[in-house]
Amino acid sequence: MKRSFRKILALILTCCTIAVSSSAAAVSVSAETEIVNDNTQTLTIPFDGSPIVLEKGNSYTFPTYYSKFFPGMSIEVTAGSKKVVKITNGAITANCVGKCTVKVNLTESISFTKDINVKLPEVTIKFDTNKLTLGEGQTAMLKAILSATGAKVKWTSSNHDVLTVSQDGTIKANRTGTAVVKASLNNGKTALCTIKVDSAPKTLTFTKGKLSLGLGESSRAYCRINGKSGVYSVTYTSSNPKVAEINPVTGVITTHKTGKVVLKAKTYNGMVTTCALEVQKAPTSITLSKTDIVLKKGEATVLTAKLPNGTSSGSITYNVSNDKIIAVESNGLVKALKTGVAYVRVKTYNGKSALCKVSVR
Repeated sequence: MKRSFRKILALILTCCTIAVSSSAAAVSVSAETEIVNDNTQTLTIPFDGSPIVLEKGNSYTFPTYYSKFFPGMSIEVTAGSKKVVKITNGAITANCVGKCTVKVNLTESISFTKDINVKLPEVTIKFDTNKLTLGEGQTAMLKAILSATGAKVKWTSSNHDVLTVSQDGTIKANRTGTAVVKASLNNGKTALCTIKVDSAPKTLTFTKGKLSLGLGESSRAYCRINGKSGVYSVTYTSSNPKVAEINPVTGVITTHKTGKVVLKAKTYNGMVTTCALEVQKAPTSITLSKTDIVLKKGEATVLTAKLPNGTSSGSITYNVSNDKIIAVESNGLVKALKTGVAYVRVKTYNGKSALCKVSVR
């Protein structure tokens, strides 16, 4: 009878050799073992006796060369609850917390066992932001995001004079300065957020008092607080969200239909400012004041973009085909840098564009 495997050389301390034929008694591998088949192919099975530890939901698969070397390889649970793991196509998937033992049958006569320990995934924590700016006297809630529910979170502040934090994540800004809020878990995992406390708002203005956008366009409103650009401690509202809505936190505007609305920004301590917004039709085209210009090196000129009456594009962008020959600024100012020919392209938010040829001599 042809033997599938000629020998098993068990590399154990005694370095003994075990010969196994197809009719041989079953052999359970319990040490690092080298198996040689009839084609003189060699497979080394490492065996350290340690269990396979899996987090619930994760899977483990033995190296692919095992199944290639042993086409009939199979895995079965021989001890412990069969509910702990699920075995599918050679993959061991952790179903629930617990322990079991699996038997890996390489052939009818060669096998080894492996203990499986399944544990709950280690809980991690993070904040929805790692930087935050508040005003003096302001309160805010810092959101801690956990990878699993039920973990107890401990909150601390690095500087109680600047800000304090309660055990539900509520922050109270006391005075100007910077402090770090830390959320800690019992397993040592932490999340940090650096919080800057500025002076309480005394003045508040939109960076633009009037704004015009095209239908379907999105933009962002910005405010200046105490003369500084920023959006901290501001809540935004729209007088008519059906025409244009504004995200109360980020200030992002989304237009829905033509019309006029008033955007309002309000700070936590009652400062208020407004911006008049008009939503017009989307432009069907865009033109430039010039389509072909000649400049000497070092000269500059302004290209003015024009839209059809009754249309608008809050975003009008300029770019050049060769920035070594010419440069263009956001207001359409073109500067001649080097002899050559290049093009300026102007574009609206909805993709309408126009070109101007610029020759530098």
